[in-house]
Amino acid sequence: MPDWLTYTLVAAGVALLALAVILARGRVFTRWRVAKLLDTFADQRRRLELDFLLQAAKLGKPRGLRWLQADWQPDVFLAWDRTQDGYFALVEAAFQFEAEPDSDMIDLPAVALAKAGTALFAWTGRHWVPTGRVFFNLSPRELLTHRAAQFQTLHPLEPMPSRS
Repeated sequence: MPDWLTYTLVAAGVALLALAVILARGRVFTRWRVAKLLDTFADQRRRLELDFLLQAAKLGKPRGLRWLQADWQPDVFLAWDRTQDGYFALVEAAFQFEAEPDSDMIDLPAVALAKAGTALFAWTGRHWVPTGRVFFNLSPRELLTHRAAQFQTLHPLEPMPSRS
């Protein structure tokens, strides 16, 4: 076998090995990063839940309703938002409202019913902040499926259901 062929095969083997190491390190880093983000969220969770309602109330939506409380579910979904280049935590909750005194919602019986939705929390690079944004009538799993082009699911890592 000519020397140049031997050198080429060795170089290709080294390149493939280097690529395998880089890809493996990336997966390990991603797992470590996800664990760190989830731990940080867990440490800040109680404050985040309270601050979320305050932030949501400032946004003025839904119109004519005052945010009262939320019944938070324990699961946290973690996603990378491709459009904003940032991490988001998604938490399901049932939100309670009351009609504002002068609104046209005051006489509607549906106001007293809890509204299910997914709340978004954003990672600033140092800590989590509540966005005040809720996707009503969607669980985190449904939201991630519905907006798969926007969000890359990082946790939980089990496959998302396919869209029909």
